[in-house]
Amino acid sequence: MNSKSSKKANVFILVVEDSVTQAAEVQYFLEENDYKVEVLHDGKEALEWLLAAEELPDVIVSDIVMPHLDGYNLCKSIRSDEKLKSIPVILLTSLSEPHDIIKSIEAGANKFLTKPFNHKRLPEVIDELYINTQRRSVERMEMGIRLIFGGNDFLITADKVQILDLLLSSYEDSYYKNVQLQESRSALESLNADLERKVQERTKELSVQEERFRSLTEHTPDLILRIDKNMNFVYANRAVEELFDISREELIGQPTSYLAKIDEKYPCSANVSEVLKSKKTLRKELEINTPHGVRWLDSALVPEFDSSGEVEYVLKVSRDVTEQKLTQSQLKEKDKILMIQSRQAAMGDMIAMIAHQWRQPLTVISMEENNLMASLELEEELTKELLLKHAKSVSEQTQQLSATIDDFRNFFKPTQEKETLTVGEVVEKTMQLIKTSLTNNNIEVDFQNESETKILTYPNQLLQVFLNVINNAKDALKENNVANAKISVTTYDKDGFVITSVCDNGGGIPKEIMDRLGEPYFSTKKLNGTGLGLYISKTILVEHLGGSVSWQNKGDGACFTISLKKTLVQ
Repeated sequence: MNSKSSKKANVFILVVEDSVTQAAEVQYFLEENDYKVEVLHDGKEALEWLLAAEELPDVIVSDIVMPHLDGYNLCKSIRSDEKLKSIPVILLTSLSEPHDIIKSIEAGANKFLTKPFNHKRLPEVIDELYINTQRRSVERMEMGIRLIFGGNDFLITADKVQILDLLLSSYEDSYYKNVQLQESRSALESLNADLERKVQERTKELSVQEERFRSLTEHTPDLILRIDKNMNFVYANRAVEELFDISREELIGQPTSYLAKIDEKYPCSANVSEVLKSKKTLRKELEINTPHGVRWLDSALVPEFDSSGEVEYVLKVSRDVTEQKLTQSQLKEKDKILMIQSRQAAMGDMIAMIAHQWRQPLTVISMEENNLMASLELEEELTKELLLKHAKSVSEQTQQLSATIDDFRNFFKPTQEKETLTVGEVVEKTMQLIKTSLTNNNIEVDFQNESETKILTYPNQLLQVFLNVINNAKDALKENNVANAKISVTTYDKDGFVITSVCDNGGGIPKEIMDRLGEPYFSTKKLNGTGLGLYISKTILVEHLGGSVSWQNKGDGACFTISLKKTLVQ
């Protein structure tokens, strides 16, 4: 009965299993093989159902371990009932002791299968049992046999055929278990062979990677040190040997303090301790003494963790950045020189502005002097009121001269202190210094201050920026002989910045030089252009004031935009 047929569909199987999952699984496989199946979940319930059933099952498949009534007692109850006693019973059990076989015989079971069992095997067992039952005539033993086994007393009333069936069932079960074991062992051996092959391949791959890593670390110019959690060196590459003139054999196994004999200020131990404690990567730039002189090292100390999450090693990778440091120093020195040159150029402009600022007061004083001399020559009466009038006028002009000197002296006075003020205040001071020069060149200035935000900044440096930008606008207007020349300055707040725009109507910046503006010594002026004003302004803003400057053509002229953060607190 291995093939599906109409005959098999007439075979009625009762499954008694307290596990809903296992019962559903057994039902599925039996129905797949065209059996008619009824499922109950308890021995007591099954017995009651059997006693009341009009159609009895052809085979009963029952679990042994169940609440209320187990499989053994269910089987005994079936064998003791005239109506039920001829129904073949297969017991399912997770137990496999000889004691269980004897109990199955005593209960009157026909076959048993141990769990977990091959579900494909169950239909075969049912088929065999059903066919054998149909072929045999039932012969009951007149007397039972009492048997002592495992310290327990059993009464065996099963017939020879039943006993033979159970013994064969036990043998078959053992046989199939052995077959499954052999298959599992074969699969395990195959799996072990495959695993061993993969391990060998992985070991070979790791060996190649390790060799590549070792080659990389040995030939890199960076210094690589590995320190264990006890603060001892466990690895050093060739770059370490070359920089410190020390062999790795001498260094490995030594504590981190060992490098102090080369430079007592080298904080290797302190840095490693910090990483071991914080469990975080540490970045340091250090100046150290070596047999090759003073060197700058940019170092990263990276923790390596063990399986428990503790730091087991610290990997220290250091790059020699001495050349970059020297280059940066040279650039700073160059910028310092350029700053001086720019300030000297500004000084020349300031002197010209002072001359403009002084010309009117000096003219007035000269006029007062001429008036007094004329009065004396004409022998006019010099009254007290007339003398006070001339003296007051001279005094006002000298005070204006003095104020001009103070304004320009404050501009040139070096200051290292920041002040809290508004950007508009600095713009107004700039206008006060340059207004006479702009007036004499017939240039109109319009200043709109829309910001009252105070920032912490260096006022003289910011003033120099505004002075450079406004002077550039003035020179562009003069060179292009612009009629109705005008400079518009506007200060306002936007997106966390204080913005100052300086716009003119001088014709704009030629597109071909737009990207070159701001380079040192590049000037658009035909006469007396140093090419430093905008470059220095950009340097001051970026490096000292935390700001920026940009430019673009707008309308009939150029616009320069100076941006400063609102929170410039350092």
